[in-house]
Amino acid sequence: MKKTIVFAGMLLGLLLQTAWAQKVWTEPAVVTSPSDSVKIYIDLTKMDCSRLVGYPGPLYMWTWKPVDPVGGNGTWSASNTDHAFVNESPDIWSITILPTDFYGVSAQDVYDNDIFFLAKALDGGGGGDCSAAGNEWKTEDLSVEVNPPGPLVRKVFSFPDVQDGDSVALRQDDIFSLRYDNSLEEKVSMQNPGDLYVYARAYDTDGVEYKPSLLSQVGNNPDLKMTQDGTMYTWSIWPEKIFNLPVGKTLDYVYLQIMKQVVSTSNDAVDGYFQYHFRCN
Repeated sequence: MKKTIVFAGMLLGLLLQTAWAQKVWTEPAVVTSPSDSVKIYIDLTKMDCSRLVGYPGPLYMWTWKPVDPVGGNGTWSASNTDHAFVNESPDIWSITILPTDFYGVSAQDVYDNDIFFLAKALDGGGGGDCSAAGNEWKTEDLSVEVNPPGPLVRKVFSFPDVQDGDSVALRQDDIFSLRYDNSLEEKVSMQNPGDLYVYARAYDTDGVEYKPSLLSQVGNNPDLKMTQDGTMYTWSIWPEKIFNLPVGKTLDYVYLQIMKQVVSTSNDAVDGYFQYHFRCN
């Protein structure tokens, strides 16, 4: 996976960013903490799109990954003026953002998607192209890679663990365990959460869905409650029993979501769901 980065990869990333420093570079040189401020520099003289070379400004960031910014981009003919670049020197511009706040996403979302943007005039123009003779007042699409510092530590894993993609070597009459290390949780609303439960859905090989409880009743089912030991939470089940599979039906895969006993908003659940395909040993 892209985001499993070792120290050697970080060094390579530093070398690559240095090589790109004439077009796009950052402070810090290698961005590993989306929850901290990052300053992004661009050099207009090194762009493939040359329309903005020598442009006196102002310039604005137009960005779409990891998602659209919280304040929006404005419109192509009238950029959001809160996203202005600072003119550092002739044709060198910068903008400083704190990615998780700027985009309103988790650090993991930034790791998964990186930062994609371009610089443009207040009115980006239209027609032609972004060459010196064109009528588009913008740079080409640019990006900043954001990777975690060192190997990505998983906060959710299973026993048996996955062996091939999302598959586990397990029969439906074996014991399956889901483990969650809350000490690695970046979502503030889910840190030190108290009791946690698992919303579970299973599908057999015919595509039929099975649920021990509806979403609204998960917190009332003791079979769905995780066992807590410090910051580690564990949920162990006998799949064919908890999903009450009819005789002759074969379990194919499960979707599991970790949440508080009472769920009012998405702030009461761990982001994302965890999918496991069951395969016989």
